[in-house]
Amino acid sequence: MNSSDDFVSVIQTVFEAVTASTTFSLLLGFLGLYCLVLFADIVLLFILRPVGGDLKKGFFGTKERPLASARSLNREWKNIEARLGCPTPSEYKLAILEADAFLDRVLSEMGYAGSDAGGRIEAIPPGHFSKLDALREAHEARNRVVLERNFVLGKTEAARVLGLYREFLEEAEILS
Repeated sequence: MNSSDDFVSVIQTVFEAVTASTTFSLLLGFLGLYCLVLFADIVLLFILRPVGGDLKKGFFGTKERPLASARSLNREWKNIEARLGCPTPSEYKLAILEADAFLDRVLSEMGYAGSDAGGRIEAIPPGHFSKLDALREAHEARNRVVLERNFVLGKTEAARVLGLYREFLEEAEILS
């Protein structure tokens, strides 16, 4: 018998001693019970929140996240915010209009029904987002830009409205 055979026999003896111990048996029983509880939890979740058909909609409540990458969405948003660096009020208005169009596209891709951003905002169930009222306020500002011919939008107000859009988009995990 050489040293490798001795080593193998020692390991085999230790393994047999561990598997025959009461502690190991208790640990196996506990892990088995834990697995059963986890399995029961998963089954209950499927029963309480049916996920038939579209799994993403069943799990997350919406169709899906936007298909664009987070980097491209952040870059697009930075281009919208960059309009605030221009000295002309028309650029501020354009930034608000672009932010609303961005939001409309995102909400559409998330699966909210409606023909435009206003309709999609109204389709968001209460409680889905804590920043929903801020989003409604931002969209009202957009409506004033579009509907009121003499609406004056200063840089600070435009920055505040874009901040409202940003807060919502961050909460929705669209922007980082």
